[in-house]
Amino acid sequence: SPAREQPPLYASFTPSGTLDVPGTLLIIAKRFEKLERWAVSHVRALEERMGDVERWLVEKENERGKDKEDGGEDTRSPGSGTNRLRDEVTEMQSRISELGREMARLANSPATLSN
Repeated sequence: SPAREQPPLYASFTPSGTLDVPGTLLIIAKRFEKLERWAVSHVRALEERMGDVERWLVEKENERGKDKEDGGEDTRSPGSGTNRLRDEVTEMQSRISELGREMARLANSPATLSN
């Protein structure tokens, strides 16, 4: 005989065995709220990191402008600054991708959200 399937994790049932629609909706709503809080906190952290990178870039540009105003040559090689910037962008892209994968994993893993 075929094995009986487990009920969905989000489903709530009454003592008589019928689906408790209001209870099930509350459970789902609470899990969505938890996912939303998690996503908002990670987006804020990402925005802070992007702000840090932007401030760093502005500082570097200002330093380079001061060097040129003082009559000095730009002592950095053009390639090294570009490579550092490229490395920073690559790191940001990998972190954003990682964040997206984590959000997808959590969205598809009800056991993680029930904590």
